[in-house]
Amino acid sequence: MKRAELAFLLQECGLAPANHDEKEDFEMLLEQARFPVQEFDFGEFLEAVRHVRRYRQKNRREELVERFKRYDRGKTGYLPHSEISLLLSDLGLVPKNRKEQEALAYIISAVDLDGSGYINFPELMDLSQRIREKLNIFLYEEQIEQAMRLGFTETQMRDLRWVFDSLDEDGGGTLDAAEVRSGLLLMGKELSQRSFDALFKNVDNDGTGFLDYMEFLHFMKEMRESEMSPNGEDRQQLATKAQHLEMRVLRRSLEYFRISKHYIETLDQQELVNLFCEFFKVTPMANLQLALKVKTVGDLYEAAQRRDQVMQTSGIW
Repeated sequence: MKRAELAFLLQECGLAPANHDEKEDFEMLLEQARFPVQEFDFGEFLEAVRHVRRYRQKNRREELVERFKRYDRGKTGYLPHSEISLLLSDLGLVPKNRKEQEALAYIISAVDLDGSGYINFPELMDLSQRIREKLNIFLYEEQIEQAMRLGFTETQMRDLRWVFDSLDEDGGGTLDAAEVRSGLLLMGKELSQRSFDALFKNVDNDGTGFLDYMEFLHFMKEMRESEMSPNGEDRQQLATKAQHLEMRVLRRSLEYFRISKHYIETLDQQELVNLFCEFFKVTPMANLQLALKVKTVGDLYEAAQRRDQVMQTSGIW
């Protein structure tokens, strides 16, 4: 793999730098570890992950010690699971939905190796790191799904993420109007000041004068739609054949049929295509837009939901 892909791999693992300072520290860590400048193999990537995790744990140790002492009122050196939940909430590690709740409950039980119902400080260090990574992974997957619903491919999303992070010099996770205009210049896109101001205001949902990453994607979607071909067809449509769908789209579509996510992730491209075709009753080379009446990734996901409901109603499940 090429060194330029490392940032995206770390993001998929929930280990992307949280701000500009962390980004610089990560680069320094990799230099000290003599991480390859051009290309790296899987073993070298795992070593980079270990360095980043150690850095994160060391950086947050002082805060965790303070939190642990605050909740360990009896000075026993252990905290019950009920106190752990409150401590994690103080750290901002709060699940947003049932899926995240179940994932966090599993991680807590996995860290409590002896099943005592109590966790000591070293276990808390491991626990908080795992949960933070898992929540970051969920956020990344949510962003990818939303990006695909907007009509972007995963590659395009990664390119836009690179542009966004390059412009976000302070690592605050937002861009102001001047930074977004710089991004357009970086991508060779032109827009009048009047059109830019109107578009920026339209996607700035919270009215802060800044765009977060998802608002930035919406901005680029509006830009793309303004560049549609004369006949009004969006250039970035869903692939017309199952054989040409991205693996992530295939996996997400199949998840709507409540197939085990772990099982889906073990399948290769052709196996995913075959399973997709089996559930949608199409051939690998059938025109999906005609057969399923879909044009976008969002349309496809909605079609999967409808088909799953039909299968439940008819008693196939």
